[in-house]
Amino acid sequence: MLTQRLPAETFTAEVALALADDALPGARAGLGVLGDAYAWLGLERGADGAVRVVHRFAEAVADRERDAAHPGPAPSGGRVRVRVEVSAGARCRFAYDAGGGWQPSGPVFAAAPWRWVGALLALFAAAPEGPGAAGTAAFTGFRVTPSRRRTCPFPR
Repeated sequence: MLTQRLPAETFTAEVALALADDALPGARAGLGVLGDAYAWLGLERGADGAVRVVHRFAEAVADRERDAAHPGPAPSGGRVRVRVEVSAGARCRFAYDAGGGWQPSGPVFAAAPWRWVGALLALFAAAPEGPGAAGTAAFTGFRVTPSRRRTCPFPR
């Protein structure tokens, strides 16, 4: 897991990711926002060997993750772009592009500070428990873009 504090009050972070063919069932990788609760969007290899786009979250008092959106098939090649748009108040909107343009995923997630460090932006890869390697996740094209602020409060 690679984390950093949220870089600005409003911004967009996006990355392309893929699970390699050697990834075992249960392997997953994605882009997340962590705090007392967390949410993430990414890829997971299912028990049937298929790779799916998944969006999950867990509340601070939860004992397990829940789906924030219905899992969907990853495109052939298993590569997808994911992003999170963070607006004022740490309101996070996740979206993915599996080749047909950006699709919103799940409800808005309100990031809350995590103990003394505040909310965190994260790239992660996780494997099921067990001995040996569980596969590879590749992250490419990571970027964080500040949101544009309007200088005039009136529409043009």
